Amino acid sequence: MTAHSISDSIPTYGVREKTSATCDLDLWREMFRRDGYVVLPNVFSEALLRDVSALIDQVYDLQMKEAGGLDLLESANDSDIIRCPLAYDERFLALSTNDVIQSFVRQIMGENFVLLMQNAIINRPQKDHYQTSWHRDLNYQHWVSSRTLSLNFLICIDRFFVEGGATWVLPGSHLHEEFPSDSYVGSHEIPLEAPAGSVVVLDGMTFHRAGVNSTKNFVRRAVNNVVGLPFMGQQIDVPRLLNASGLDYRNDPFLFKYLGYRWNPAPDGTEWRRGHVLPSQAVPSRE
Repeated sequence: MTAHSISDSIPTYGVREKTSATCDLDLWREMFRRDGYVVLPNVFSEALLRDVSALIDQVYDLQMKEAGGLDLLESANDSDIIRCPLAYDERFLALSTNDVIQSFVRQIMGENFVLLMQNAIINRPQKDHYQTSWHRDLNYQHWVSSRTLSLNFLICIDRFFVEGGATWVLPGSHLHEEFPSDSYVGSHEIPLEAPAGSVVVLDGMTFHRAGVNSTKNFVRRAVNNVVGLPFMGQQIDVPRLLNASGLDYRNDPFLFKYLGYRWNPAPDGTEWRRGHVLPSQAVPSRE
């Protein structure tokens, strides 16, 4: 993907202040901040998407067995969700650390942020899913912030279209504390249709929902990543889960922060000092 220049020739009258957008990233940032969402087009290749699509099904089957079977997942209202797939295959981590996505995240959040959650989602035809209810990814919050505290980027493994269960949003809802009236929702909700390989980015306070998959045989898969400022807690202790899976990314300066090693609570002062610098600079052991 290449950045394109954007012309600045729209005439105005009586305007003293105006946002400047000279490339794609600038325009995406402006759309995101004003509307609470933006779609980044053509980020991933078809070949990679085919691999990830099959991988999602494989990891889901594995997690279903780990959880005790499909019936237990459905009774817990947690079926068709893959929790923290990056601990099962490094290709999920590669999706989350894509250069285009990370460049955008830095535009919005600066240099210090942490991956709070990664899930893969399967939206099957003719099947109810709790994600079809309106929600914010920062659940239960009824306040607004002048700065983005978290965002989620939803990677379209399959095409997003209305009949296939595309994500719906309420534009600008990240700027208002309360959920709007039913009449307002009915007249202002919009579907985010996008080709496979696109990335839907939402402010963590933007109300959204999954659509209903009304097709007969189309399965919509996506990988959702929620990124937030470091004072927020991860849904799952990612460093601990990675360690249990035999994976260790502490020696990578970016992943040391992004995956939460840098921000995890420490049991005491010495461990805090050891954990808040890179391992090569760590505080010597007391032993």
